[in-house]
Amino acid sequence: MSSSQLLLMVDDPQLNATYGGGQWGTASFLQWYGGSIVWPQFADSSTATLTGSLFLSFEGIAIAFGGNTPSVFADSQRLTVSIDGASSYNTSYNDPTPQSYVQWYQSPILPEGTHNITLTHMAGTALDYAVITAGQNTPLAGKTVIVDNEDPSIKFTGSWTRNTDRFHSGSPPDGYPFHNSTHQSTTPGDSFIFRFSGTSLNIYGILHWANLGTVAASYTLDGAATSLTYSVTTSSSNHQNNLNDQHNFLLYSNTSLTAGDHTLVVNVTKCVTQTFIFDYLTYQPSFSTLATMPNLTLPASTNGTSHTTTSTPVGAIVGGVIGGLALLFLLIGGFLWFRKKKAQDDQEESNQITAFAVPRSEQETLVAAKPASSTQISPPESSSSTAGSSVLLQSGPPRVVHKSSRSRGGETADGSTSGGGSITTEMREAHQNVAPPAYEEL
Repeated sequence: MSSSQLLLMVDDPQLNATYGGGQWGTASFLQWYGGSIVWPQFADSSTATLTGSLFLSFEGIAIAFGGNTPSVFADSQRLTVSIDGASSYNTSYNDPTPQSYVQWYQSPILPEGTHNITLTHMAGTALDYAVITAGQNTPLAGKTVIVDNEDPSIKFTGSWTRNTDRFHSGSPPDGYPFHNSTHQSTTPGDSFIFRFSGTSLNIYGILHWANLGTVAASYTLDGAATSLTYSVTTSSSNHQNNLNDQHNFLLYSNTSLTAGDHTLVVNVTKCVTQTFIFDYLTYQPSFSTLATMPNLTLPASTNGTSHTTTSTPVGAIVGGVIGGLALLFLLIGGFLWFRKKKAQDDQEESNQITAFAVPRSEQETLVAAKPASSTQISPPESSSSTAGSSVLLQSGPPRVVHKSSRSRGGETADGSTSGGGSITTEMREAHQNVAPPAYEEL
């Protein structure tokens, strides 16, 4: 069971609405969704004595309307609404700069099911489309799903920018894109990916007819790529007619898909004084209700046909540098610790077996009387010894300096000796116990 929100796009001819108050007119223009709008032309001025009304039924949990807000004149910015026969209430179009092309009404959330809505006091308001929020069990057969560019099911890669600026149409009213935002790119290699279950797909954006230039993209659907280029030249009729920004511009269309799951990859390939502007996409679902909508996950990576360019995140770069430095410091610290440990071990070995040297002045007196069991070794180098001189050791095993305590953690030791007794008064202990150097904290 899916918990995602699902929006259904309904163009004005498919609303099956009842229009009242007078004769409603229909206008056609390429900038409107589906190319047309309806409006109460009899109420589109300050001298009008009548206002328009609209009644329709829909199945879902909410409904919104989009199109042109009325121009400013007495009481023109007020709209009266009644849902399911409840008491009417007044609302406004929330348009600070009328006239504008914008979503001009949004109902509250309603219980799932069929609902009736009545709009009155429509003073020149133009209706282009309705957006119905589907419930879990709203029938979807024959319906069109609309997905905004900011929907989390669309994953962008590259240097896309989110834009909330008004577009400038030229002759029709200026306004805002669907849900008031677009994703824009001027960088070849920027891409986005989207997965859906359906039988058709349309992608819409905005094209700047006032800018001479070219924008191109590849559309890869289930591995099959289609490249499309949009060019504005001095001979383009829309450029010559001073058309500026065309919203609801159809960038790509495929209406003959097999029912099932599909993967779309859009890759920007060229931008010359033009911007690739993505607003929304629509598709006809191949599932029957939101409750049975497949939970499609995006692949870990796209195949080579998408030519997707990815940018390495700054956080990953910083993390790699910090990790490398930490490893380097660890290796250096380990080397220094090993070297100090080795030096201390050598010092401890020297401390444990130490010869007691006889002063040179006394060696001459005692040399003739040295015991047969004496052993001669070369003395350690020092400022008080002469190379090649003999050192007389006491008879029997030499006295050993014992460590009274040793701690592996801090490697501490005292210089005390175990056992009693002393050597002859003519001998002087050459070694003094020295505490080992303390380790630096690594």
